[in-house]
Amino acid sequence: MIPIGFSDVEEKIMDKIVNAHNLYMSLEKQHPTDITEWINAIHILQHLLGMRILNREHPDIFPIKEDKE
Repeated sequence: MIPIGFSDVEEKIMDKIVNAHNLYMSLEKQHPTDITEWINAIHILQHLLGMRILNREHPDIFPIKEDKE
């Protein structure tokens, strides 16, 4: 069984998301909803990575569905 938490690759992705967030936050704000929309997008990425952990840890509840191409 894979240990609970991110795989090495998932952790690298999360680190890149954090770095991108920090860089974005250093930009000059150009629209009133810039930050809100950015944070919503970050949360979607975090959700996707978190679901990978749930898929691995609880495949009976959150099954891994492979593409059937």
